Amino acid sequence: MYIESVTKSFSEFADMKGQIALDRSFNVGSIEKCRWELEQMRYYIESIPVGMAVNCVVIIDIDSCLQYCVEGSVDWEYFMSWKNEGFSYIALDGNNRSVSIYKYFAEESFGLNPSSSITIFIPGKGAQTFSLYRGGKFSQLPQAVQDAMNRQRLDVKLVKQATRREISDFFIRVNSGKPLNDHEKLNAELTKVAAFVRDFGFEYEWTFGSQILSDNQIVRFSFHELIASFLSYYTHYEKPVTLNVGTFFKAYEENSLEEKAIPALNKILRTFLDTVVEDTDKQFESAGFGKFEAMDWFIVYDHCIRNSIKIKDSSKLLSWFVDIRIKLRESKDFVYTNKQGSLKMYSELTTDDADKLVKRREILIGKLYESELFDDGILVEVDDKRLFSGRQRYDLWVKQNGVCPATGEEIPIHEIWDGSKWQADHIVEHADGGETTVENGQLIHITAHQKKTGNYNRKGK
Repeated sequence: MYIESVTKSFSEFADMKGQIALDRSFNVGSIEKCRWELEQMRYYIESIPVGMAVNCVVIIDIDSCLQYCVEGSVDWEYFMSWKNEGFSYIALDGNNRSVSIYKYFAEESFGLNPSSSITIFIPGKGAQTFSLYRGGKFSQLPQAVQDAMNRQRLDVKLVKQATRREISDFFIRVNSGKPLNDHEKLNAELTKVAAFVRDFGFEYEWTFGSQILSDNQIVRFSFHELIASFLSYYTHYEKPVTLNVGTFFKAYEENSLEEKAIPALNKILRTFLDTVVEDTDKQFESAGFGKFEAMDWFIVYDHCIRNSIKIKDSSKLLSWFVDIRIKLRESKDFVYTNKQGSLKMYSELTTDDADKLVKRREILIGKLYESELFDDGILVEVDDKRLFSGRQRYDLWVKQNGVCPATGEEIPIHEIWDGSKWQADHIVEHADGGETTVENGQLIHITAHQKKTGNYNRKGK
């Protein structure tokens, strides 16, 4: 890989817009959107005529990279896919500047500050001051200012003879000292987890994501971060972890636990996301929900799937969830004591710390089993006269105050339904006519259950 420097007028670069693709694997925004706010874009445009817009733009020369690749290889397929779409270059760095240039020189009004002005030296006339406002469009600027802009040159770096891996590494190195957020950096990784998050992120960010995030948050990959949160929560269900950048960087490594969980989560994630996308009432958006509530909805949905609870009507389950989450948000009851001993309401459990996730799951699943969802047929459990249902297991846990009556051990709420650790046992054996009821049941450690069963069998009933 090598870099070739060329210079172009800003108008010439603006005319290249249709030739430059934007691969969001390692870029933020789109050809139409960037992460700069309008004020930042204005400031950049105002810097051009006075020669202060000096930062370069980096683009990839597709033909040069194709000539360097072995035909039919993964790299060759990558570059050829862009070429087949009619592109000659791929944007690598400087998209904020590029979008500003495209928009302004394409005659989109920026509404430049009416007080903005510049002083330009005019041959034979000396220094003169001009207004930059003039409707905020390039063509409406004084001719002297247009000429000053067209004299300025944009430094364009052409990346040539590069592989896809080299491009990804180059992007990360270029931006290592710049204020990209962590997920903008992770998005450039070439791992299975990164690809999984990108695929679902790009597919749902403007449908699901737009109901809970601002446009700028979406452009900066906040929805992709939420997908990564779903994956890490799902992966570490048994031993919840704090969902933060440290967890995500480990998740994005090759052969991570999250990578191994992808096939299982892949089966349910699209159906889960569609529950919100297909909600014609847009209840998430109407309720003002954000990433906090979206994670809570995943906690509930995942519990149902994980415990073989059939969701007969996902729209009614969603409506129940929205209603219960609004009540929890408005509740003034204290539900949690932090490490400093301070009491907290549910609405204050907004961070995805491991202990807070466990507490939120405990409360949400409790609400689920206390609801009429099962009685109304919205949720259906295994129908077996001998087996205790998931709801009954929860009721046993409540009856026992979360403690195993046989061993005295505490039973974490997320382990209630884990048959490899805790068994729902008939106090009066089922074979002796004992009913499968909460009154005749107990949730006990598997070793205690095995011992009780062994003693029963040795006695020959």
